[in-house]
Amino acid sequence: MYARQKSGVSPEFVTFEGQQDFVNGNGFYILRPETMESLFYMWRVTKDVKWRNYGWAIFRAIERWCTVESGGYSGLTDVNVAKPVKDNLMQSFWMAETLKYAYLLFADDSVLDLSDWVLNTEAHPLRIRRRDPRTIWDAYEAANGVPWLSPTISGVKPIESKAATAQRMSYGSKVTAPPDPSGDEGMDGLPDDDALPFDAVHGMNGLPVAPSEVRSSLMERIFGNVTSEPLM
Repeated sequence: MYARQKSGVSPEFVTFEGQQDFVNGNGFYILRPETMESLFYMWRVTKDVKWRNYGWAIFRAIERWCTVESGGYSGLTDVNVAKPVKDNLMQSFWMAETLKYAYLLFADDSVLDLSDWVLNTEAHPLRIRRRDPRTIWDAYEAANGVPWLSPTISGVKPIESKAATAQRMSYGSKVTAPPDPSGDEGMDGLPDDDALPFDAVHGMNGLPVAPSEVRSSLMERIFGNVTSEPLM
């Protein structure tokens, strides 16, 4: 998708007609990171230098056509022309993801050891926690007793403490959990960000359900209890 374009930069997507070769779909490029991300992982897994070579060729094409003289980078309106035209827009994921993966592709493995870190879909590194999740429940239950239990699902082995297993088994054939001892949270819907149960009248976080009431409620939250008056 990159090498076969006149600019050396990939179009947004391609299509396949039957068993024929691909043709360009939308021919623009907006500095997307997914290909550079894939090359980074392939290099780390295989250590085949061809993945670095692909990445370098792509980066050189982007550097040639997407660089803005006054600073920054821009997408392209059509990648399969001899002199592509810039679209005058630098997406945030260019620096947050594309450049990050390009850097990691050529960096030493120790820069971001994938045995210690995982990158989420937006390329944010999260450290891997090396612990048994059951130890968290064991400590919690030792202090607070057995918490609410999820329904039994056929073919799925639950991760729970021995105490939770014993209590679940004591309910025999029941598949639903006993009431939550903390106050039936979640019985009327998912809990909100403040760990309060969903209110059918006021909605999440106390916001009214009726659309006509939302604006006034938000205004009160922002400005306090004020009376709206027409602007002069």
